[in-house]
Amino acid sequence: MSLLWLAFAILLLPALWFLVAPLRRARLVLCP
Repeated sequence: MSLLWLAFAILLLPALWFLVAPLRRARLVLCP
């Protein structure tokens, strides 16, 4: 079970990063 969760996290974290990075850039542009 733990290996399944580990693989899930490894797949999910990059997806979250790519979703959050543009939001951070937009926030920096809107509120310097």
